[in-house]
Amino acid sequence: MTRRRAAFTLIEMMAVMLLLGILVSSVVNFYIQLSRESNAAAAATRGSRRAVAALDRIARELESAILVIRPEGEDPLSHPWLFWAEREGRGDGADTLRFTTQGRRPRASAAYESDLAVVGYALRESPDGPGNGSELMRWTSPRLPDGLERNVPRDEQDGAQVLVEGVTEFGLRFLSEGGEWKEEWDSSTVDSNLLPLAAEIRLALAEESDSDLEARPVPQRQVVLALRPLDLQALLTADGEDAAAGDDEDDEDAESDEEEQDEQACVTVNQCLASNPGLLAGTGVTPEMAAAVGDQCASDFASLGALPEDCQ
Repeated sequence: MTRRRAAFTLIEMMAVMLLLGILVSSVVNFYIQLSRESNAAAAATRGSRRAVAALDRIARELESAILVIRPEGEDPLSHPWLFWAEREGRGDGADTLRFTTQGRRPRASAAYESDLAVVGYALRESPDGPGNGSELMRWTSPRLPDGLERNVPRDEQDGAQVLVEGVTEFGLRFLSEGGEWKEEWDSSTVDSNLLPLAAEIRLALAEESDSDLEARPVPQRQVVLALRPLDLQALLTADGEDAAAGDDEDDEDAESDEEEQDEQACVTVNQCLASNPGLLAGTGVTPEMAAAVGDQCASDFASLGALPEDCQ
């Protein structure tokens, strides 16, 4: 009598193949889903990095913004120094900006070059269509114009370059010395040739997903404009008067003048805040903004509110 060898039946083989197919299909689907999520996370990280880099560029140049006050009697159209921001789109805040900055790096050459540059930012429609966001253009020139100009070139042939693509929101607003946030600014007409105390930048880029474009807002960035407007005419007049007075006075009179100037020295912002810790409450001015102008006279910012007697 012969013994039958054990073997798998056809039904058992089919069951094993079915279970193996289900297992392989689950593993493949899990790998595909993981790969999609990884690619989406990498794309989102790239978008955030591009937005942060653009914000850093704008903030760095705004921090070095400089303005020279137009002398009395000069034609406004012949004065090239300008800080100008205007809203051209439908968003909140200004989306077109032009100003002079002191942050330009001169080229390594034997020729003398200024560190000043005129910088402009503006939006233009994406060549791929309005559904792909806008392009933030940056334009710069190492020379001041011959007169007042309120425009920002947007084409590459005019020297503009694409700073970042896929912009769904871009806007700026500015803090005046009166503590009011303004969405537009024109130094040739606003408050007699003044720079804002600070600026707030908002930027959002589009994230490409399977279905549509979803906006990824980037945190707002506040920038303190530490350099205050320069009155060259007053500085030159003061220097000339000091030089003429120095020729007529002896050393004893000069020491007397220095002592008198020390006695009349103003109370600085830092000294005022040290004696009045809660002074900034309700003014809209952050401690960082106050620190940027800490060495200036507190009386220059009396428009922010009533100053205590020890600050006047």
